[in-house]
Amino acid sequence: MKFEPERLKVQIKLAIARLSNTQVRYRNTIGSRRKEIADQLQAGNEDRARVLTKYLIRDDYLNEAHEMIQLALDDLLRSVQLIATEK
Repeated sequence: MKFEPERLKVQIKLAIARLSNTQVRYRNTIGSRRKEIADQLQAGNEDRARVLTKYLIRDDYLNEAHEMIQLALDDLLRSVQLIATEK
């Protein structure tokens, strides 16, 4: 197997794009879930609001993890570009 920097760069860019789409989806979910939690609290459904809050926290942590992975991929992309110019 030969190291192909161009192919690797394409794959990294695709992964970054997929992560960006996933982050947008989670941000939208987080926004709608906050509104749903407020509605549940106004309706007096505290148990349901607690469950939704746990989901909200999980999604928020997941979104932060996606951001960290995206930063790592950006660093990897720059490294691949440096390696490709050295060869």
